[in-house]
Amino acid sequence: MLSLPAAFLAEFGTPMAPPSADQIISGSDEEITFVLLERCQALVIKALSDSRYKDIRVNAICLPKFEPRVFTYWRQDDPNNYVISCNIGTAALIRRILVDANFHELLPNSCVLLRTLHPDDVLTIAISLILCTLLYHELAHVVRFHLPYKISCAGEMNRNMEEIKGMCEVDADKWCSYLIAPEISSQAAGIKCAIANVLNMEQEHILREVLSLYGLVLHLWFSFFNKTMFRISSFYPHPLIRSTRIAVGAADNIDRKLIAPHLAIERAAFVLEELASIEELLLSKAGIDQKPFDLADEMSAIETRFDEVSRVLDPELAEMVLKWSKSSV
Repeated sequence: MLSLPAAFLAEFGTPMAPPSADQIISGSDEEITFVLLERCQALVIKALSDSRYKDIRVNAICLPKFEPRVFTYWRQDDPNNYVISCNIGTAALIRRILVDANFHELLPNSCVLLRTLHPDDVLTIAISLILCTLLYHELAHVVRFHLPYKISCAGEMNRNMEEIKGMCEVDADKWCSYLIAPEISSQAAGIKCAIANVLNMEQEHILREVLSLYGLVLHLWFSFFNKTMFRISSFYPHPLIRSTRIAVGAADNIDRKLIAPHLAIERAAFVLEELASIEELLLSKAGIDQKPFDLADEMSAIETRFDEVSRVLDPELAEMVLKWSKSSV
């Protein structure tokens, strides 16, 4: 770990040290958190080393706080230092949300393999995928220079900052769907190895089951915060829209160069159909405060919105990247 900014330590305190192998319990929230932080750290180092931003330093750390939170720390007076931080209680909250929702019972009937695995093993996969998504969303904020961009916009007149913040969140979700794809593929490969001597199942089918699980648990996670966030957001009119966009984006980016175009389309269509069936099941349960909608229509609308965001944001971020490349090389 690189040295942390003094201002960060003063505000948040000392992070947790990674536990040794003999101290950690396999499959525990602590193990999941530190394994994923290590992957996040390695990924951001690779992303920055492949670019021209040699002076930028990023730490991925865990704070000993139980308030669930994953966030990126950055200050204008110390612009080359970022900290991606995850509170230790975040994984525990994800676990509670999924258990309370009886997520295993919500798995589509097509998830034959996942239904045969022990529920605790499926829960571990689900927690890992959600937490990885949260971390990679923050990583996207770093590598896309969203934080300095927002500061720059705040100093200009006639800029709608709520719109700017919303566009950056949408952009981070888009890039997160690229970054999470190898993690989903790796989970499917691990399952394939584990059941190789028991079931003869094609890798593509296992992958589609994991993608269905991913879309489901993302939906449950986003729905948990529906009342406090999504009702007032024009960018995420429904939790399923966000989970669908990320899950389908991930499906599109898994082995993209190795599979035939028609297979990629079939995979994305499969995920959409599974998420639609999940939504119907959730709407049939009491206490789900959501309005039914047509998934195809909503996805078309959100894709239009994503295109609009890209047209506005990409040129402005390119200017920000050019500015930073001059100051950091």
